[in-house]
Amino acid sequence: MGQAFGKKFDKNAKAAIEKLSSDQIRTYLKTGSVDVIGLPVVTGMLKVSKEFNEEYQKSQQWAVASSMKSSIMLDVVQNEELK
Repeated sequence: MGQAFGKKFDKNAKAAIEKLSSDQIRTYLKTGSVDVIGLPVVTGMLKVSKEFNEEYQKSQQWAVASSMKSSIMLDVVQNEELK
């Protein structure tokens, strides 16, 4: 983005991108663009991925996986009912 925006892509712009809301990210994915503090961020400028919080990724209780189309979270702890 530095090449596209030059000096306008400063620490404030970087911070605003890091703090994009879920609604703003959905807008970007749906329409191909989103305004970030007056800068038009368009398709190809952002890499968006879905992932679970680290506590679930490292959990012994949960098996988790995610893609842009779906997410799954399984309780993998066996109990008497499951056995």
